[in-house]
Amino acid sequence: MKKNLPLVVAISGVSGGGKTTIAKHLNERLQNSKTLFLMTTILMVLKT
Repeated sequence: MKKNLPLVVAISGVSGGGKTTIAKHLNERLQNSKTLFLMTTILMVLKT
């Protein structure tokens, strides 16, 4: 029996590059879809 796995789409890009707009359009077009927004901040500490 073939198991239907979910399709996962990851979107990345620069600030203001339209990631949220693309995600909203995909969510409208794809049936039974969910949108998850993750914001990751990396803090770098430089020792001198």
